[in-house]
Amino acid sequence: MKIARMFFCLLLVTWVVCGAEDVMVNNVVVVLDASGSMNSFMRGTTTVKMDAAKDALKEVLAQVPPDTHIGLLVFGGGDNKEWRFPLGPRDDNKIKAAIDRATPNGGTPLGRFIAMGTDALKDKRKKQLGYGTYRLLVVTDGQASDPEKVNVYAPSVISSGIRLDVIGVDMSGKHKLANWAHSYRSADDPQALKKAVADVFAEVGGADASVAASEAFTEIASIPAETAGAMIKALGEPVQAKAVVVKNTETKSNVSNAPANTQQGNSNVKIDGSDGIGWWKIILAVIAFIFLKSLFGKKSR
Repeated sequence: MKIARMFFCLLLVTWVVCGAEDVMVNNVVVVLDASGSMNSFMRGTTTVKMDAAKDALKEVLAQVPPDTHIGLLVFGGGDNKEWRFPLGPRDDNKIKAAIDRATPNGGTPLGRFIAMGTDALKDKRKKQLGYGTYRLLVVTDGQASDPEKVNVYAPSVISSGIRLDVIGVDMSGKHKLANWAHSYRSADDPQALKKAVADVFAEVGGADASVAASEAFTEIASIPAETAGAMIKALGEPVQAKAVVVKNTETKSNVSNAPANTQQGNSNVKIDGSDGIGWWKIILAVIAFIFLKSLFGKKSR
């Protein structure tokens, strides 16, 4: 009986862990501006802004820990794909090739791309049970061509618990995103741009994730075994989140609460409550941990 019980618990833990998709992974989505203005020279140099941005990103990404997941969004020319590299495990050759294909032309739809990047990071956070880190890095040289969307989606990045870093490439003044960004860096020459990108990626990771994991296991150890029955019962009770619709306006009261998970052309923003961190998986892990602790505790006495 004990062997069967231990086998069941080990299977349960393996299923939970394998289904959680590398819960300690750090994630960065880069939004690269490839609008027409990125085809101009940086002040006092003969270096095109786009070339400087490409060189900085490729050089710095090569030094980022290989287990960091990267996503690349590019608005502007090159090809018709918005996701040049979907957020996920690294493939440096493909990422570098995608960066090189970016050709400056077109407008600056920053708001829409901020929403896309935020959605991807939120989806990743669900799969990772909330662990790891989540950053959105915007590299741009001009104000958005969709300012009304920026007013809605930029604040929502912050309210979603995702870090927003912005690099203004050779701009006469601060970018509007500086009003919401966790960090804003001006880069007026190629070296400053390279340093700005390096500084952002140097902050990726940190102790937050490991501290969270340590605290989680401390909490698990303190849970009485009697609560396992209640947890099992909870697994069978479906939870349905109510949809809330918020009008997409530029008023201050709505901007502060506006979420980023929306599609282009949709005038309403829907909060569906689906941005949880997989509580059912956590409950299963807790139950398995309690069973194993109880089993081996009895065996050792």
